[in-house]
Amino acid sequence: MKKEYQRRYLAKVKKQKQGAVHYNAQQELLSTLMKHAPSVEQMEHAETNIVAALMNLVTNTGLGRFPEITTLIDNWQAAANLDPNAPRPTIISNIINEVNQNVTEDDMSRIVEEFLQSWNIEAKLFACASCGMKAFEMGADQAHSVPIDQLSSLLMSDTDMEELLSIPLKFRSGDPKTNNTSATAIAFQSIAASIGESNNPQGDQATAQEIPTDSPPEELLEAESNCINIEQSAEPINEFEENHHLLYSAFPHLFPLGKGLRRTNSVPQKDVYHMENQWSGKFAKCLRFQFLLFDQMQQHSAARAVKASVLSNTVSMNKFSEMIANPAFIGQLEHAKNHPNTTEAKALLAKMTPHISLVNRKVPYSAAERKAAVGHLMNMVRYYGPPTIFNTISQDDIHGLLNIRLTLNMKNNVTFPATEDGFAEAHRQQQTEFHSISIHPSALRILLAEGPAFAANMYYKTSNNVFSHLFGTPPDSAGKKKTVPLAHRKAGIFGTPIAAFGCTEEQSRGSLHMHSLFWGGLTPSMLQAVGGIPILARHIASAINRTVMAQLQPEIHVRHLLRDLHNESPAHAALFKCNNPVTEKRKFIQDFQRTVDLSNVHVHGPSCHHTRTGEVCCRFGKPTHLREETGVEQIVAIKADPKKPDISFEVLPAIQPPAEATTTKRNYSNIPVAIRKTE
Repeated sequence: MKKEYQRRYLAKVKKQKQGAVHYNAQQELLSTLMKHAPSVEQMEHAETNIVAALMNLVTNTGLGRFPEITTLIDNWQAAANLDPNAPRPTIISNIINEVNQNVTEDDMSRIVEEFLQSWNIEAKLFACASCGMKAFEMGADQAHSVPIDQLSSLLMSDTDMEELLSIPLKFRSGDPKTNNTSATAIAFQSIAASIGESNNPQGDQATAQEIPTDSPPEELLEAESNCINIEQSAEPINEFEENHHLLYSAFPHLFPLGKGLRRTNSVPQKDVYHMENQWSGKFAKCLRFQFLLFDQMQQHSAARAVKASVLSNTVSMNKFSEMIANPAFIGQLEHAKNHPNTTEAKALLAKMTPHISLVNRKVPYSAAERKAAVGHLMNMVRYYGPPTIFNTISQDDIHGLLNIRLTLNMKNNVTFPATEDGFAEAHRQQQTEFHSISIHPSALRILLAEGPAFAANMYYKTSNNVFSHLFGTPPDSAGKKKTVPLAHRKAGIFGTPIAAFGCTEEQSRGSLHMHSLFWGGLTPSMLQAVGGIPILARHIASAINRTVMAQLQPEIHVRHLLRDLHNESPAHAALFKCNNPVTEKRKFIQDFQRTVDLSNVHVHGPSCHHTRTGEVCCRFGKPTHLREETGVEQIVAIKADPKKPDISFEVLPAIQPPAEATTTKRNYSNIPVAIRKTE
C-alpha cells in the first residue's frame, strides 16, 4: 500500500505531464542545451522534474543575470565611443534598465520597514507565564493574553509543590552564597561526611573533616534544614547516559526539584536556548553551567563526528587504526610532543592530519571548523563568482538598549525593564542612574559580563535580521530554508540577493563582530565589463549612490573637531531609532550622519601600525584620495619580485578594455561550475 506522500507525488507528476508546454522568451523548450535562461513557468516543477531542478540550480548562481554583457564585450570599443546624444542601441538600453531597477526607492522603504518590525529598540520585553521564557515583542515573537486556567503547564502536583516549598528560599532564588556562620559549618560537615562515606564504605570516618561547633541545638536543627547535601562519589558519571543526573547534582540551585530535562544524554540546543532565556536569568548568569554545556557540546559533537567517520570512511579509519596499532607509534608521538620542530615530528603530524581533520572540522567553534570554512568559502567563489560586497557588522553591546534590558532581572510584564520607560532618553542625557540602577558605561560592562549569554543572544538576533531583511539572504540557522527561484526573490539593500557568507570574530574587549560577503546586485563581472563605457558608468554611479554614501556634511566635520577639542562624548548612535529612508528621508540622513560621525571617522591609533604594512604606514591606507563624485577607476596589481609575496597596486589613468580571460563566456547550462585548471 502506497503511503500518502507517495500518492501526492505521483498525482503531482501526472498533473505536470498533462499541463501546458512552456517556452522562455527566446521560444526555447526546457532542456540542458538551451542557450538562454529558462522562464519562471519552466522551473515551477523543480521538485519532480530533474531538468528543471538542474536549470534552477544553474540560474540561481546569478551568473547569467546580465546576458548582454558577452555581446557588449565583443563590441566594447564601439560602445565606449558612443555619442551620449545619439539613439542608444537596444543592448545599452537593456543594461541601463537592469541597473536602474537594481534597488528602487520602494524596495528601500519595504526593506527598512521589515527590518524595524524585527528590530525595535523600544520593544516591550515580556516573559511567558507558561514556559517562563522572555523575549522582545518584535518580529515573530508576539505576546497575547490567555486565562490562567488554560495554562496547564503551570499546574503542579501536590508532591512537587511540597518539595518546592521545603527547599530554602535562597536556594530557589539564585546561586547559593556561603557565609561564615554555624550553618556553613554544618553544610561543610555534611559534605565532608558524604565524601567520607563514599570513599570509606567500611565506616572509617578518619577522612571526614570534623568541624566542631558550639551552637545551640535549635540553631543546629535550623541550619540542617537550610543546607543542601551534595553527595560525591569516586566513580565518575557517564555524561553520555546520565547527563541529567550530573546537571541536577552539580547545579541544585538551577534544578531545585531535580527534574526538568527532556533527555538523559546531550542537552539539545533548543533546550539550552530555553534555559538561557528564562525570565529569572539564573541559567544565563551561572557561568559554570554555561561553560559545562559548551564543553559538552564540543565533546559530544566530536564523538558523533568520530562515529560518522568510522561508519562512512572505513578506508581512512583502517589506515589510522593500523598507524596507532604500530608498537613504535607511542614512542614517536612522545618524541614529537617533546620536540615539535623536528623533521620527524612534522612528518608524523602530516601523516595524522588527514584522518584527524575529518573529525575536527565538525566540532563547533574549533580551529579546524574555522579552517574548513575557508574551503567552503572558496567553493562559493567558484560557484557564484567573485562576491559583490564586503561588509562588517559590529554591535554596540555596551549601549545596546535591548542587551541591557534583557540582562536585568524582571519583576513583571508591565514595568521596567519589561517596558522602555524612558531608558533610551536617560542614556542620551548621559545620566548615571535609572530606576536605582547604575547605567554608567563601566557598570554596564560589568552587567553584561555577568550575563554574556544575553549579549550573545542579541548579537545572534541582530545578525539574523541583517542577513534576512537587509541582505535578503536568510542564514541556514534561521529555520527551514527553501530555495526561492532567482526571479521571485525580493531585492535587498544591495540588489537581487544570491548568497552570503559570514564569519564571527571576537574583538579584543570580548565583544562579537562579523565579517560577511554578499553575492548579488551589480556583479563584479558586470561592473568590470561596463565600467569604462561613459553612458553606462553614469547610471551605475547613480545606482550605487542610492545605496552607498561616503561623505559627511561640512558642519558635521566641524562639530566633530570641536567635540574632540573639548573632549566631549556625544550620545551613541545605538540610542536612536532608525527612520524610513523614503518617507522620512531628512531624518534618515541625520541618522546616517550621526552614525558615521561617531563610528566611521578614522582616527590614527596604535592599531594602525600592526602587521608589516603598519610598520611604514597606516595599515588601513588612511588618508585616502578623495573624489568629488562616484566614478570608476581601474587598479592593477604589480609584483616586483616573483619570489616574494609583496604586491603593490597602481591606478591606471584610463579604463582599459576588459581582457577576454576575465570574462565569463561559458555555457552555464552544461558547465555550471568553472572547470579547474590541471596545469
